[in-house]
Amino acid sequence: VEDIAVPPWVFAEFGRRPTDRGFDYPAMLFEDGRFVDHWGPGASVPDVRRLETRMWFFYRAARYIDAGHESIHFGQVDLTGAADTDHAAWDELLTRVRKYARRRARRGLVLASAHTYGVVRDGRLLLDFHPWPLRPDEVIGEPEKAILRLEQDMGNLNGIYRRSKGGLTPSGWRTDALPYLVDFDNYGGVGPHPGEADLTSIWTWGYDEIAWFARQSEAYRNAWLRYAW
Repeated sequence: VEDIAVPPWVFAEFGRRPTDRGFDYPAMLFEDGRFVDHWGPGASVPDVRRLETRMWFFYRAARYIDAGHESIHFGQVDLTGAADTDHAAWDELLTRVRKYARRRARRGLVLASAHTYGVVRDGRLLLDFHPWPLRPDEVIGEPEKAILRLEQDMGNLNGIYRRSKGGLTPSGWRTDALPYLVDFDNYGGVGPHPGEADLTSIWTWGYDEIAWFARQSEAYRNAWLRYAW
């Protein structure tokens, strides 16, 4: 990120005097050392409370909006917001992004989503919908077969089923549970024990969700999609 110059309009958005510099990676990190190199060397989790993080996220969101995108996924907000206990920083950032979208987006809006059951502040949902992995669970004794479990006390569940939070949506309507979408997640392809069932892990028969799905026959893939729907 240091190779990308901070545009004057980003400084202006945050009430800062423009200077000739690139974005500052260390200034985005948790000051207490949390999540540094979390995903590998040089791949840390940024702290949304840090001004530099919000400037970077705003810059990227604006670039996507200018390119015509109408929905932006903001990643693992529960990690980047681990210290943002009242969600004030995420509220400020998303407010700025939506304000920019009103001026510049094709239809005057952008839909914001993130990997979470919900971010609620003062009864307001900060996101427009919640995406989450499908979390297929193995059927013991039936190799490669998987199902979705809605019960919260069984299998590898950290699924979003019956967990999506409610409140007042950004577009002004109320709901007890915000609509969500689920997808075949990808997180490494092959796990440590391919071909083995483990109901306590997020791996499905030893593979990430999309790799497990890709391994199935066309007939089972089609049947499974109908079942999941």
